[in-house]
Amino acid sequence: MTAERPTEAHRAAAARWLARRDGSQSAADEASFAAWRDADLRHAQAYDQAEGMWAALGGPLAAIAERSPRPKVKRGAASFLRPRFAALALAGALAVWVAAPLVTTLRADVATSPGETTLHVLPDGSTARLGPDAALAAAFEPGARRVTLLKGEIYFEVAPDPHRPFTVDAGDASVRVVGTAFDVDRAEGGVTVTVKRGAVRVLGDADTAEVALGPGQQVAVVDGRPGEAGPANLDAALAWMSGRLVFDKAPLGRVVESLQRQTSSRIVLRGSLADRRVSGTFPTTGVAQSLAAAAAAVGAQTLRITPWVTVVY
Repeated sequence: MTAERPTEAHRAAAARWLARRDGSQSAADEASFAAWRDADLRHAQAYDQAEGMWAALGGPLAAIAERSPRPKVKRGAASFLRPRFAALALAGALAVWVAAPLVTTLRADVATSPGETTLHVLPDGSTARLGPDAALAAAFEPGARRVTLLKGEIYFEVAPDPHRPFTVDAGDASVRVVGTAFDVDRAEGGVTVTVKRGAVRVLGDADTAEVALGPGQQVAVVDGRPGEAGPANLDAALAWMSGRLVFDKAPLGRVVESLQRQTSSRIVLRGSLADRRVSGTFPTTGVAQSLAAAAAAVGAQTLRITPWVTVVY
């Protein structure tokens, strides 16, 4: 059997750990890193790949970082932005960006670029509204309708057909319906399913119970295990379709991930900031301004190192 290779999510996590381990991490941080690395062979492989990329690119990137302008901040506030870390952030970002596989896009029947959305009509008349940087593959048969959300977020309006259930596979989660309207968001931390109308059944791994959702309900599937169904903020969940991103005490890491879908430039977030909570509404146009506003909400700043990389610190 061929060993599984690190996924894009694994490489993204490895890049964040690489940037975070800049010499200022605590013993607790180092223990968390060791636990993450040892939890899955692919974690170790992804981290070794990121370190290799850093070794290869460190010199040139350090020179770039040396020439990059520094913001005027209070003494000590941006100490981590010494050339070594700035280059490290660049290397971590590029390790993911350059090494990210094209397999996802090649598998897709329809895909969007960062910042792009599109409405796709499926063979049965159902529609899939793809959010930015999303990819979808479809497999329709006489007795079943199945699509796979390869990445990103998609809002489905499913044409009723009791003889052919409609299934959306998204990583280790599946959504089964007959006819309804719902949103599936496949993010790095898991899959979130939100129902606008109708009813769906959400399943995780084979050994987990399914969760039934009705109109206005939502559930998150993390590590293959669905949580409890709860009320959804439909305005926030579906705001992306009207050019907004709405968050209520969301981790900054989640906000950055959503903004990353809007731009082809790489956003590098200092690991210690990822769990800080952000609330607010951010337009999807003007990503730099929205990113700066989100960072400021938690006392952080942004620095554009090159046209292709911005660091949040």
